[in-house]
This record gives sequence, C-alpha cells and structure tokens, in this order.
Amino acid sequence: MLLKEKVVIVTGSANGLGKGIARACHADGAKVVIADLEQSACQLVVDELGSNALAVACDVCSDEAQQNVIDKAIEKWGRVDCIVNNAGINFAKPFLETTKQDWDKVLNTNLRAVFFFMQKLCKYWIDNQTKGSIVNISSVHNQATLPGAGPYAATKNGLLGIMKCAVNELSSKGIRVNTVSPGLCNTNIWQDIIEAAPNEKECLDYWKQQIPIGRPSEPEEIGYTVSFLLSDRSSSTTGTNIYLDGGMTSQLISQAPYDSESID
Repeated sequence: MLLKEKVVIVTGSANGLGKGIARACHADGAKVVIADLEQSACQLVVDELGSNALAVACDVCSDEAQQNVIDKAIEKWGRVDCIVNNAGINFAKPFLETTKQDWDKVLNTNLRAVFFFMQKLCKYWIDNQTKGSIVNISSVHNQATLPGAGPYAATKNGLLGIMKCAVNELSSKGIRVNTVSPGLCNTNIWQDIIEAAPNEKECLDYWKQQIPIGRPSEPEEIGYTVSFLLSDRSSSTTGTNIYLDGGMTSQLISQAPYDSESID
C-alpha cells in the first residue's frame, strides 16, 4: 500500500473531487483527515470509509481552523505526513463586472488559504525534523481559460508559483510539493453543466469532442495520482505539475464534426 500508516489531510473532502481523493488515499492505506466546512458532512465520509478516518470541520480561510485540523490529527495519530489542498470555490463573472469583493473571496479561498496551510505544516515538519509531502489541486485553467474566469484562473496559476517557491526553499528540509491540474471531472459541477444545457444529448456530444478520452475524469482517478505523489514512491518528484485532464490541454481547438481527407 502506497500510503500505509501515513496521515493525510484532505481539505474540501466532504464531496466531489476531494471526496474521491480521500477515498483513493484511504484505499492506499492512509489515515485520512476529512476536512470541510460542515462537521456532519465530514462525518458522513468517515462513516463510509470506516477505520482510519477522522472528521474535522474546517473553514480553510480561518487560520485557527487550519491549526485545529493539524492539532486534531496529531492528537489522534501522533503526527501529520501529508496534505492535499483541494478546497476551493468556483467563479464565473464577466471581467468588467468582477468586484473587489469577488476578487478577495476567490483569492482568499483558493490561494491565501493554501499558502498558509502549507506554511503551518512546513513549520511543524521542520520543527520535528520530519519529512512532508504536499499536493495542491490546481486546474487546466492554469494553461488556458474561459471567459468570466479571471480571479479563478489567477488562483490556479498562482498555485504553480507557490509550489515553485516552496520547492526552492524547502526541498533541503525533506519537504516535497507537487501540483495536479484536473480538467472536467464527474462531480456536482459536471451534473450542473448537464442540467443547465437546453439539450442533454447535445451537451454530452459537445463535451465528448472537447475531451479526447471522450468523458470527464472520475474523482478517484485523480485521487490515485495524488496518492502516488504523496507516497515515498515519488521520493524524487517535487516541483511537478501533472495535467489530469483526459487530454484537454493537448487539443489545439475543438474537433471538427467531420473526418478530413489526408493532406500530403
């Protein structure tokens, strides 16, 4: 088991992508801290996973809540080995209509919270002379983005900058930092897209053209790559960003709805 006996915090793990990551890490032997806004929602995931799981309510924008997650994990298992910074908020509003309040909300949740959660754990690892592994969840929006995603895309690019800075400063301390950048995943966001479309079949056909593998990724598929990056199997891997997008960022433009003849 890749993560046997390792203690892993997964933020935003009461549902969606975070829940899939937590499931994958747990399946690989980790003791998983389910950290999300509502204690009751966290507990439902713990009830599903069974042993080696702990529910801790956490608003990642709160420094006190972040520290409480760390303290609860240490209280139960004696240490923390890894964190997956998955918690975040989506955002879509035209560039000219985006307010300072919008900007602050997205940046505080998706970027500031990640930086300072990392900082708390890195100080803990250095003080205790132990190694640590971090995976931050970014997005294909750090490669190419869509209209209305200004603050969101800024945060997902910012996570790459945070990773590179941390790698340069902390690798000699035995701390590794990596990033994964998912594309469209089979979560509530995907269901919202289908339900909002005027025609479900046309919506499905369109997205099949946008994703070379022809479907959204499953949360657990993302999770198993995250698990590898957290594990000792990737001991020389740090400062890496992996696109887990079904090939989306490899496709130059939308595929034509016809087959072209060969061009010599």
